[in-house]
Amino acid sequence: MLHAVSAALGWAYVCCWASCQYPQLVKNFAGRTVAGVSLDYTAANLGGSACWLAYTAALLLPWFGAVQEQFMANHGLDHVPLGLHDLAFAVNSFCIGAVLLGQQFAYRRQSEPAPSSAPGNSSTRTVAFGLAIFLAFCFICSTLGFFSAAFFVEVLGGAKIVCTLAKYAAQVAANSRKVVKGWSALGSWLDFAGALFCLLEMLVLSIDAGNLKPVTSNAPKFGLAAATLVASAVLLYQVGACTPMGRQWRGRKGSKKRKPSPEPAPAVPKSATVPQNWV
Repeated sequence: MLHAVSAALGWAYVCCWASCQYPQLVKNFAGRTVAGVSLDYTAANLGGSACWLAYTAALLLPWFGAVQEQFMANHGLDHVPLGLHDLAFAVNSFCIGAVLLGQQFAYRRQSEPAPSSAPGNSSTRTVAFGLAIFLAFCFICSTLGFFSAAFFVEVLGGAKIVCTLAKYAAQVAANSRKVVKGWSALGSWLDFAGALFCLLEMLVLSIDAGNLKPVTSNAPKFGLAAATLVASAVLLYQVGACTPMGRQWRGRKGSKKRKPSPEPAPAVPKSATVPQNWV
């Protein structure tokens, strides 16, 4: 019973996360603009999707049996804690991420000033550059035999979390300029729902197993879901705070708590004043 529930939650999170980028893609295409969408967000999204695709493919596809055996031996498991739905999400995320990055270059000239120039995005690019060097170093060390290929695969999973944090930091910095006209709130809602379903799936798997191995052995997936849950909530708050509807709602909410200001005293007409020499 719990296995069926976890499978249903797994496909539910995949459906939400697989479709969360489509509203933004359609909105960009309909308006022929990427205004409101950070270039650094899109680039970090594609980089993270590439890392996640490599992570899931190495642990699920039959051509990487040696890596899977090393992974299961390292964590004391008899099976890999991933399913076909995880690979389906990774493939979809990478393909849509590539299209979104292509839209950035196709529509950027027709857009408003690039949100990627917002404060804080230079830090995002520095993190991305440092992460690329670190991954290259780990790959070389794995090839030379300093550590196992399974360890490098887990590093790729951790890199996905770093890219996720970097892309959301870039978009939050862009939204801090009150530029959310081109941002799709529906995509953030689907992102939030997918993260919630993913965490529930891992919770049910842990209850079914009677231990926390489904979480500890798949820390990148847990970290990805937790980071996405918090970051999408922040983006949804920003959308509500920056849009006219959100500002109007916040104004009405504040007006209920505001005390009425006292009426000013009526001005005394000049004709009613008495000159001092009459006294």
